[in-house]
Amino acid sequence: MTSTLTDPFLKGLIEELTQQAEVECIALGGSHTLSMNDKWSDFDLYVYLNQPLSVQLRKQITDKYCQSMELNQTFWETEDDGVLKSGTEVEIIYRNLDDMEQDLDALINQHQVSLGYTTCFWANLLNCQILFERDNKLSQLKQTFGLPYPDALANAIIEKNLPLLCDAFPNYPKQIKKALLRQDSFSVLHRTNEYLASYFDVLFALNKIPHPGEKRLIDFAEEHCEFLPINFKKTLESLFESINITEQCHTDGSLISALDDATNNLVSLIDIHRR
Repeated sequence: MTSTLTDPFLKGLIEELTQQAEVECIALGGSHTLSMNDKWSDFDLYVYLNQPLSVQLRKQITDKYCQSMELNQTFWETEDDGVLKSGTEVEIIYRNLDDMEQDLDALINQHQVSLGYTTCFWANLLNCQILFERDNKLSQLKQTFGLPYPDALANAIIEKNLPLLCDAFPNYPKQIKKALLRQDSFSVLHRTNEYLASYFDVLFALNKIPHPGEKRLIDFAEEHCEFLPINFKKTLESLFESINITEQCHTDGSLISALDDATNNLVSLIDIHRR
């Protein structure tokens, strides 16, 4: 186990999980592996299983090291979410290596992409810190998919997401304009979130950087992206300032102007990059 884990309750939790035959490997992910953690950061613990680990056994283990725990959450993946006795939050995410390998093969080799966050699972694998493994399966998976970012994958992500930022008939700015006319604040927020998801999917694909997730994307992009739209941070900050659930949001045109600037600057960057 890595010596960088100083929380004694996290270390105890991991040590006890490693004693279970169902556990093939354990990895740390999230902000701690990207050096972006702060005092609010939780621990994202990925536990890869060869067969299910019973909820009863998970409760016995987590009761020893956690002051509170919600077991068997299935909102996204199967998780146990709670707070260590040290006071730090922890998410224990249970996965299967074979399933992950199939998903990554579909993404990286077959270029099956999505709208927003397409390469997050890949980034999670590449950036995770392996804490325990029995047969080097996770290390082998990291090696197998530790490939240069495929041009075809980047192009597929851009081709799927970019039209919804600008010229597809159901593009997000068009939908947001209608929502503003209707004074439908919920729809404005929802479609703006979808816009931003596709915006960053395109930006990271253009830079051939696996998508790091949903947190601190502006800071991450400024630090890691070689290619950024002109006035990148300023434009997005203007967009965020324009999203307020007030009458002004619906009438002064500031949100539409900010969306247009963000889209046009991103498209210009892509055009320059492809010349």
